[in-house]
Amino acid sequence: MSGGFTLAGTSLRSRTAEATTDDRLRASVAKAVDRFAGGRVDTLSTLDESDALRAAARRVRQDVLAELPRIVERFADNAAAAGVIVHWALDGQAANDIVTEIIRASGATSIVKGKSMATEEIGLNEAIERAGARVVETDLGEWILQLAGQTPSHIIAPAVHLDRDQIRDILQPEAPEGEVLDNDPERLAAFARRTLRGEFLAADLGITGCNMAVAESGSFVLIENEGNGRLSSTLPRVHVAVMGVERIVETWDQADLILNLLARSGTGQHLSTYTNIITGPRREGEIDGPDEVHVVILDNGRSELLGTEFEEALNCIRCGACLNVCPVYRQVGGHAYGWVYSGPIGAVLTPLLAGEHPEAAELPVASTLCGA
Repeated sequence: MSGGFTLAGTSLRSRTAEATTDDRLRASVAKAVDRFAGGRVDTLSTLDESDALRAAARRVRQDVLAELPRIVERFADNAAAAGVIVHWALDGQAANDIVTEIIRASGATSIVKGKSMATEEIGLNEAIERAGARVVETDLGEWILQLAGQTPSHIIAPAVHLDRDQIRDILQPEAPEGEVLDNDPERLAAFARRTLRGEFLAADLGITGCNMAVAESGSFVLIENEGNGRLSSTLPRVHVAVMGVERIVETWDQADLILNLLARSGTGQHLSTYTNIITGPRREGEIDGPDEVHVVILDNGRSELLGTEFEEALNCIRCGACLNVCPVYRQVGGHAYGWVYSGPIGAVLTPLLAGEHPEAAELPVASTLCGA
């Protein structure tokens, strides 16, 4: 593999030992995962036969993986018919090269970026900066971490390990001279909103991930709670989405089932605040949307898992629920896992996707077999 595979470089034992002595980290993580896990129980209870729906979603994922090449080709054909420019990236380096070439060809110098674990996986931000462009994360948690020079510690809540005082200290240098920030979450969010609004308006190009692609229409779906994904994908004149090849369903009926479970499992919401469905660039007569849309379909080791005993890992819908119930994650947070994907799913994905790194081999043998 290449492009973005940078593990922590220290042993799992040393990372976990350090994390368990950090009382602030443990308190912040515990507070967040308790809220997410409690909300999941509450919202799943509002569904009739929630266990049966989860089983149905699992069958959908298995059916899709069984015919993944055909379904992805169908998506690519229909996306292209809708005006999307489709790119194929075998690994992270190829994906980074594709995106930086799009940036160069478009003449973009200012880039806004929505939350994306796939782009974290391949180290896209660093590649963009090496290419001479400026990229700004616009998810609040991701922006905080970008300013702090840190990586995400949770799949859906990247800055979950930080408390409000730490966040204030990270944001303070971004404030105008003479403005002193306090630690009130609403006022910190308002400050971020004011600051990032100018970035959205000035951006030449927007980058997002892709929660799910739908083959039958060539659409892709962005699920979020802040609106930054919507702004990143509609205000700039060029939009680039980076999509893991397995992040796909064939029909809208299948998508409907997954959407009914994703937010409930991840954040305890019935539905995320924004469910964005993108089918091609702005059409004649439409007042917003980009002139140009690109989708980069990223493999990066995923297809090697098809037909193996590890294929089941590709069923993951990235809800983060396994992190929220994991007693180990609760004590050590995400950075102790050493790479982009943390918690129980990270202990599986990291050695599969970055297996040539010695540090990755530690994770799957560190299980507590807690049964959570």
